[in-house]
Amino acid sequence: MYQAPYDKRNAADYKDLSNRIAAALKTLEESPQIAATEKELARLAQCSRGTLRNRAYPLECLKQIRASRNKDESQNVESHDITVVGTKLDNEILLQERLQNSRNEVAFWVDKYKDLESETKRLRRSNELLQAENAAMVTQNKHLRSRLEKVEETLVSIRAKDKVIQFKNGRDRHKEK
Repeated sequence: MYQAPYDKRNAADYKDLSNRIAAALKTLEESPQIAATEKELARLAQCSRGTLRNRAYPLECLKQIRASRNKDESQNVESHDITVVGTKLDNEILLQERLQNSRNEVAFWVDKYKDLESETKRLRRSNELLQAENAAMVTQNKHLRSRLEKVEETLVSIRAKDKVIQFKNGRDRHKEK
């Protein structure tokens, strides 16, 4: 078979380009931060997009890399969704516990308020009764003082009189000073 002088060079270039495309595909596969696009593959392989389209396998490999990334992302999203749902459930449980604690505390303070309110009413009634008793005692004290004054006046008047003492036998006797 006849080989043209440039056939060896073409074969070497083809092999070199194939190696660069393989290295670029490996880089895309291992580096999810690099976009899996024809443009990026062509840039990494240092060739044109037309060259990639002329060879079927680089674009097929690129599709597999995208599918793999989408699968990984969906698993990450599912895992993230599960984490988010779990977190939301944990937060909901925490909030329900806080709500129940708040309800219990409100109930405690309502009961405390009612107890204090009834105690206040009882103490007011007791205070009113004590004030009424005090007023009655003050009135009775005034009445007793006025009777005492009358008794003392009577005593004074008796002593002031001629100091006549009447005995059981009916005889009067004068006291001497």
